[in-house]
Amino acid sequence: MVQTQFSTKIKILRSDNGGEYVNQQIQTYFNSHGILHETSCSQTPQQNGTAERKNRHILETARALLLNAHVPNRYWSDVVATAVHLLNSMPTKVLQFQTPVKVLSDHVSLPNVLMIPPRIFGCVVFVHIHKNQRTKLDPCAVRCLFLGYGVQKKGYRCYDPIAKRTYIAMDVTFLESENFFPSPVSNSPLQGEIHGEERNWLDVEILDVGDNLAHPNDGNNMVEDVGDNLAHPNDGNDMVEPPRTEVEPIPESSEDAESNESLHSLVPNDPPPENIPEVSSFITPLQTNAIDTSAGYVLPFRHNRGKPPTRYSPDIEERRSKYPIANYVSNQRLFEPLRAFAHTLSSCQILSCVEEALSDSNWAQAIKGIGANLDWPFHQLDVKNAFLHGDLEEEIYMDLPPGYTATPEAKIACRLQRALYGLKQSPRAWFGRFSSAMRKYGFQQSNSDHTLFLKHQVGKITALIVYVDDMIITGDDVEEISKLQEQLSTKFEMKNLGGLKYFLGIEVARSRQGIFLSQKKYILDLLAEVGLLGCKPVDIPIVQNHKLGEYVDQILRYLKSSPGKKLMFLKNSHLNVAGYIDADWAGNITDMKSTSGYFTFVGGNLVTWRSKKQKVVALSSAEAEFQGMVKGICELLWLKKLLAEIGVAPNSEMNLFCDNKAAIAIFHNPVQHDRTKHVEVDLNFIKQNLEEKIIQLPFVKSEDQLADILTKAVSARNYYNSLDKLGIGDIYAPT
Repeated sequence: MVQTQFSTKIKILRSDNGGEYVNQQIQTYFNSHGILHETSCSQTPQQNGTAERKNRHILETARALLLNAHVPNRYWSDVVATAVHLLNSMPTKVLQFQTPVKVLSDHVSLPNVLMIPPRIFGCVVFVHIHKNQRTKLDPCAVRCLFLGYGVQKKGYRCYDPIAKRTYIAMDVTFLESENFFPSPVSNSPLQGEIHGEERNWLDVEILDVGDNLAHPNDGNNMVEDVGDNLAHPNDGNDMVEPPRTEVEPIPESSEDAESNESLHSLVPNDPPPENIPEVSSFITPLQTNAIDTSAGYVLPFRHNRGKPPTRYSPDIEERRSKYPIANYVSNQRLFEPLRAFAHTLSSCQILSCVEEALSDSNWAQAIKGIGANLDWPFHQLDVKNAFLHGDLEEEIYMDLPPGYTATPEAKIACRLQRALYGLKQSPRAWFGRFSSAMRKYGFQQSNSDHTLFLKHQVGKITALIVYVDDMIITGDDVEEISKLQEQLSTKFEMKNLGGLKYFLGIEVARSRQGIFLSQKKYILDLLAEVGLLGCKPVDIPIVQNHKLGEYVDQILRYLKSSPGKKLMFLKNSHLNVAGYIDADWAGNITDMKSTSGYFTFVGGNLVTWRSKKQKVVALSSAEAEFQGMVKGICELLWLKKLLAEIGVAPNSEMNLFCDNKAAIAIFHNPVQHDRTKHVEVDLNFIKQNLEEKIIQLPFVKSEDQLADILTKAVSARNYYNSLDKLGIGDIYAPT
């Protein structure tokens, strides 16, 4: 075919070492025709990577078609042929986004069979029966299963399982909204899981399907008798595949019993481990035959593909879920210290009322009583009953607390000497007293962030940041850090929580690589609270090609897919400040306002980000970029000021990457145009920073614009590429 259809000859054939290629007959043929035969090394399939990857592409497409249409696996040869047909008709990056059909048509005329419109595989199709092939009382059409496209004819392949006949025709009517085979029952295997019959065809070499697709009777007749030509076993009058029986759990062996004992040590009822050591490196090599559970949540074991589950979780709801959370989050890759801490953290439950707190002995007792580049240590402190330390300036009275009684005539009230929880003045009173104490200890309150306190001495720095009653101390002055902890303990009732591990719902872990932040516990708690712990996950938070709107359910389902995503701060050799800014003009369909978003980086690490709808309607895409760019520049200036206060101010211009050439050109052009007069304030602000060499506005291609994911829905490929560049990964992904 290569010689006759493409007027060329095969010079080299590359293959693996399969017996169908390495044998005397093939070698004799190659030698007689002067064809070189190259083979890959044994057990080295990557040397034949092009063919291997194409095999995988065809297999994955075929699997998706089968599962989506609920078509039985005995039709695997038809779905493979259909997958190849569709792939030949789809654009590919390898061919500069042309279709293989188009590229081939430039060299040779193709049969018309490849030009017919595609249809949904596995749907219902009615094939018209002509008058000479039926009686007056017979139906005019027959209900068939759509299986693909004709090989030597321009027509659709339709199969009637009852009559065991294949029709190749154009006189058909499609019902694409209805699958020929109904959806399987709820207790059938999950989509994507390989069970029973599927394993039989998945093990077959795809390139061997040619014989099964041959139809000797494919002549001029429109209706063809399939007979034995198509391998469709068990194809009688049963048009629906019988449901598969549920696999019974395999009894546990002695090894399983021992494994359960080790598993018992990780369940939430066990006491939390004490004196958890500092984590130096926590990602372990992949382990096999290891028992894993996401601590704090009773999870079923992850079902390996092609292997029935051997045991089930006692949690009925999770066991019955089609998408158990254990398939998406795991502590298996963590070293023991961090794994133990993650278990302890997840086992902590947030109480919803005072009665629950009083019934818990730990809470009752309590009632009675981020730096990666510089490798600074982080210490976490907590103030007990912080609001009670606040001094009141106002004269405030309150009713008698519960448990105290007074007669109505007495009209007794209490005057507060100190702030109290529930009082709106309490946060301000507490922070005022704390600020005074920090200034007394020689610390200066930052002008960029009033919750940040800094102390410089002898070329060293100590920093404390506070959020209500939670504090983090860091810096390179070890003595001053220790001294500050002692001073605060004498002034307030403090609790030293040791190294930073959990702060404001953010889990913190350190390794030799840097610092990792994640919100696994918060996300799992949120999903459990709204009842979506067993929901079907999605790959992206917003559906592509959809305008921004209400996507709460979509976002929660996205969080289910990878609750253990983490942000990583690597140790880099610089502290350069840069940002990415993007705007989606009139992206909101309700008020036509634009959405702007930015990412900012310090030392190559993501530190701040924002996505926000603009306050006024932009009249052009350039104007939308102006408004978004102002926000991005303000953020960069704030970061520069903050870093200067810390003592590590950037010494080079800050880059703000933009993908709008028109906006960049207007900023650099000193002539004001009439169409930009209404945004003159934004223009002057940006131009001033450009002229003072504070910022630069380098152009970046749209495909490299990281801020795209903050302003619009993008494809899953672009979305995950952006996450990789942002330093976001998943250390809790199941192995």
